[in-house]
Amino acid sequence: MGTFTPLILFWYIYPVIVLFGCQFLVKLFSLNRRFKIKAPDLAIPFLWGGMHALSR
Repeated sequence: MGTFTPLILFWYIYPVIVLFGCQFLVKLFSLNRRFKIKAPDLAIPFLWGGMHALSR
């Protein structure tokens, strides 16, 4: 592994940012009450996209 760069820091923090963002959206739009959608359910597509971008 190379030296520590801001891009590597971003990829370590990315899952945390996505999870907190999805929790905010779930609370803002009351998705848990209306459709029983929780933050991890909403975060999975974003995490898959992040893994895809990282693997390129």
